[in-house]
Amino acid sequence: MESWSNGDLNLINKNLYKNLKKNNLNVDLFLFHQGESNSRLLKNLSKQPKNNYSKAYLKNLLILIDQTREYFPESYFGLSLVSRCADTGNKYIINSQKEVINLRRKVFISANSDSLFSNEYRYDGCHFTQGGVKALGKMYENSFKKNIFEY
Repeated sequence: MESWSNGDLNLINKNLYKNLKKNNLNVDLFLFHQGESNSRLLKNLSKQPKNNYSKAYLKNLLILIDQTREYFPESYFGLSLVSRCADTGNKYIINSQKEVINLRRKVFISANSDSLFSNEYRYDGCHFTQGGVKALGKMYENSFKKNIFEY
């Protein structure tokens, strides 16, 4: 998450935003699917967070959303619940992702990829099979209908 909010990936994002604006292209919706690596890092720490969420993950996610809104202030931001990769997931990361919808407008949960965890959906316990991609895509479709298109 840190790389998206302050690191190399953030520089790529800002470049992309600037080029979109320069070419008069408006973005109405951003989708963000990240959390597995932060989940693993958090599990390896000897001290677990005192809160029910990760302050660092939440802070960096808010930074990313706020930076996006500098360029596209009226855009929607769809967050996936993401923390699972060959394990049971991480409640601190999931709770951070859920908390963001209370802190920023036009942010919604777009999918729960952690709910897709059998061999049918993930061939190695982490990466999605074709069936997993289809199931995740259906979650995105349903969330767009509910949160953006309102039908």
